[in-house]
Formats: sequence, C-alpha cells, structure tokens
Amino acid sequence: GFAKGYALNQAIARLRSLGVENAIVNAGGDLCVSGRHGDRPWQVGIRHPQGEGVIAALAVANGECVLTSGNYERYREHEHVRYAHILDPRSGWPVRHVASATVIHTDGGVADAAATALTVAGPDAWLRIARRMGLRYVMLVDESGTVYMSPAMAERIRFAEGEGNAVVVADL
Repeated sequence: GFAKGYALNQAIARLRSLGVENAIVNAGGDLCVSGRHGDRPWQVGIRHPQGEGVIAALAVANGECVLTSGNYERYREHEHVRYAHILDPRSGWPVRHVASATVIHTDGGVADAAATALTVAGPDAWLRIARRMGLRYVMLVDESGTVYMSPAMAERIRFAEGEGNAVVVADL
C-alpha cells in the first residue's frame, strides 16, 4: 500500500499552497514535514515495535516523509501466535520475522510502498529490495529485536537509552 504516504504528500502540498511553510502532517505515526520547527529540523520518534515508547529518534528535513510498516498495531493473535496484517504475496500468509520497517524518502508514496515491501522481504532480503528500490534511509527491526539499517540511516538515528544493542549496518 502507498495511499497514506501519497495523501501525506498531498496534504503538505496543500498547506504550502495556502502559505504554510512550516508544518508536520501525521497520519497514524506516518508523517511528512515542510520547513523547520523554529530554528531546528523537526524531531520525530520511531515507535518501538516490541514495547512502549520509542526505539529511536531522528531529525527530519524539509520535504522528507517517514513511514513505517509493521505488525505491532494491526494483527490477529491466535493461540499465542501473532499474525500480521501484511500478507506475503508469494505464500498468501501473513509476514513473519519482521516487527517493523521504516523508510525516509521525499515521496511519501514511495516510502509507504517501500516499508511494506521491506517488511515482506524480511531480514534475509531487505538489502536487495532496498537497493532495487533505490532507497537510502532504511531501518528494519526483526522479531528478536535486531535492528538492520543502511549506513545513511545509521548516521541519522539516535537510539533511545537501552535500545539498539543488536544493530547490523549493511551498505546499500
């Protein structure tokens, strides 16, 4: 899916057309920004997919969107097994092994579609998919809590205290 990301870009464009230069539009945790927050970039948190609070924070520049797909909000649980709302088109079954995938991009639709694609790709294939999609800023968290990310994302992320202990940075 990419509708939410596309809609976020449209909302920012509408605000700019009305003369609003500095804004953040948030749709259920996914967001796009315009301008700055006073004299600094917008600061946002990335929700922890396995608990309360945030796993990390980052500065978001003018025109960037941050979208996350994951299994921590929309899922079904049956006999103590969590079934994600994102289906793997290869099998028809809910994706496994990924708690969340976060992408930063100037096109919200691309970021939205990419986060979903990376969730389906999982820890074994995320790097290949990120390369094919031309992504620069990617972070994936698997079900065990290991964080996988691109070097560009690693430069921007500030992990919350006690988070980010198991991090794999792989060059795109």
